[in-house]
Amino acid sequence: MGARLFTKPHLYFWISIPILLLYGFLNGDGTLSVYYYDTYFIIKNAYLVVILAIAFSIIGFWYWLMRKLNRKLVMWMTIIHVIITIDGIIVAFLLEHFFKDSDINSIMAIIVMLIFAVQVVFPLNLMLNFLKKSK
Repeated sequence: MGARLFTKPHLYFWISIPILLLYGFLNGDGTLSVYYYDTYFIIKNAYLVVILAIAFSIIGFWYWLMRKLNRKLVMWMTIIHVIITIDGIIVAFLLEHFFKDSDINSIMAIIVMLIFAVQVVFPLNLMLNFLKKSK
């Protein structure tokens, strides 16, 4: 039953876009700040959600295209990519919103690095699909 929820991963990304944009415009003055050792990354929420919306629409397009071409992606890779990407971003925004005064930067850095690292899974899943079908 759980895997059936991920047969249309493009919908997860596309449904997330208006939610992200709404959050970003309502909290446009806020910033997401992450620091790792001596490197600080600070970006305004309004800019971040636009970048994420563009990325989510591209990722959603590729998932949609694979479905339209009847290409079967590796399910566990799809599940990991969708959950860590979308839920990681939600957790990062919630932590930044509710714990502004707390020292959560190490947790934020781990979440952001995990989100970036899992993005390798998506193109790998696409490549494995095309290599498998070409044999």
